[in-house]
Amino acid sequence: MLKKLLASGSIMILALFLVSTSVFAATNEAPTKDQQEALKIIEKANNEINQKIEKAVEKADSLQKKYLNDIKDIEPSKLAERTEKYNEQLNEIITKLYDETLEISNEAIQKAAELGVKAECTWVLVKLADQSVWIDPLVVGL
Repeated sequence: MLKKLLASGSIMILALFLVSTSVFAATNEAPTKDQQEALKIIEKANNEINQKIEKAVEKADSLQKKYLNDIKDIEPSKLAERTEKYNEQLNEIITKLYDETLEISNEAIQKAAELGVKAECTWVLVKLADQSVWIDPLVVGL
């Protein structure tokens, strides 16, 4: 009984070893030309997304700063109107950022897939003025 257990256990360990080494070997192979091209596409998309995030953060912070300065000396009757305008402008910045980055991500994912590389969105929380929004840079799975 013990011999059978040891024999089957050693076969399982050997099988696991063989499978795991082939998995690790696959990840150590040099990327193909298509994979390299896909990685360039993804890197370009991520850079574009990061630039859009930076610009949106700057624009939102500037908008918030102006809003906070405006409401210091505003009449109470006009505060709600000014706040509504601020929220509309901030939502426009957020919506534009979300839509543009999602389009960039989807396009890069599609192009990478055509080249045999699986890429997917990883949502990142971005603070825009006094609100936070999930934006979608890409990660790669070869």
